[in-house]
Amino acid sequence: MADLRVALEEIQEESDSAASSASVRRGPLRRTAFGVAAVLVVASVGIWLARRSDPIEAQPSKPVPLTSFGGRIPLARPLA
Repeated sequence: MADLRVALEEIQEESDSAASSASVRRGPLRRTAFGVAAVLVVASVGIWLARRSDPIEAQPSKPVPLTSFGGRIPLARPLA
């Protein structure tokens, strides 16, 4: 029974050390990924602003009638 306990404690120690080393390795990768993502976002916004600042000549709009009444009131008689 004592051998089993010692073996389990050794396995637990190995597991704990492996878990701590894995979290240490994951930190710089995550930081690098966030850095690359931030650079891409900033570059995308910069390109969007640069392309957006070019003025586009807008054509003047042509007024069109919304109805076919031509400014006349269709009901020229009182409602009541």
